[in-house]
Amino acid sequence: DRPSCLNTRRCSRYKRDDVPGELFVNITEKDVNDIAELARLELLPEEKKLYTGQLKNIFVWMDELNKADTASVLPTANVPGPENNLREDKPIVFKDRDAILNNAPDREYDFIKVKKVIQ
Repeated sequence: DRPSCLNTRRCSRYKRDDVPGELFVNITEKDVNDIAELARLELLPEEKKLYTGQLKNIFVWMDELNKADTASVLPTANVPGPENNLREDKPIVFKDRDAILNNAPDREYDFIKVKKVIQ
């Protein structure tokens, strides 16, 4: 039984003892490690502990939102807002291009060389 809020094998639902019948997602430091690995982040132990608590709080608030009665609210496909709020895509010439390239950890010719991400 996977929770609808997190579609992953490692995440499971547990009943909270303080609220009868209420379900929540139990986030562990292992979950934070897995997320950090996917995002290619190296976290310190105190950061793992901090983020574990923050993610738990997010899911507690999601539980609160799930309690809201939305039966009379019509589903929407989009939210009206500003039309095109993106800037125009224009090339920018940097004054000191070589200084920027010299700050790159690795480069090949006039390009910044990065590790392959796509498998």
